[in-house]
Amino acid sequence: MNRIWMNKEVMSGGGLLAISLILMLLTPTQVPIEENGLALSPRFFPYTILSLIGLLSISLLIQGFRNRVTTFSKEPSNTTVKEFLLFVLVAVFILLAAPYIGFSFSSMLGIALIYWMAGIRGWVNLLVPAILVPLVTDFIFRYALQVYLPLGFWEPIIDSFLY
Repeated sequence: MNRIWMNKEVMSGGGLLAISLILMLLTPTQVPIEENGLALSPRFFPYTILSLIGLLSISLLIQGFRNRVTTFSKEPSNTTVKEFLLFVLVAVFILLAAPYIGFSFSSMLGIALIYWMAGIRGWVNLLVPAILVPLVTDFIFRYALQVYLPLGFWEPIIDSFLY
């Protein structure tokens, strides 16, 4: 069997590690820091997420080096490119639709569509994560972080119930 040093885990881990390191170096230029000491620094969350991505990519690199017997096709298949483009289109839909229909509702539609494209079927398997993830994310941002995500046309309805 031919042992190769580059497989898909090594390539994915190396790429993610490079991206996380580059973004970590760029974070101070993009996120200003305030010295009030009352709250977490605005750089805390980018550094935390990028550190987690870096750690996971290192584990992916280790996994790839330990399992070097698999081969990796240099040219991606048409289905991989098609799935990637569909994923990008769903992400663009969420970004463009959030100001109009709200972050939670657009994310619910986007997550359900991504799950459906991934072959996950069944109401429970598809809808429970599609509903819970955006609602929990909105709750964390709204009440724990005091960052209000777009509500879209739901804003007057939600305001009438809350206030």
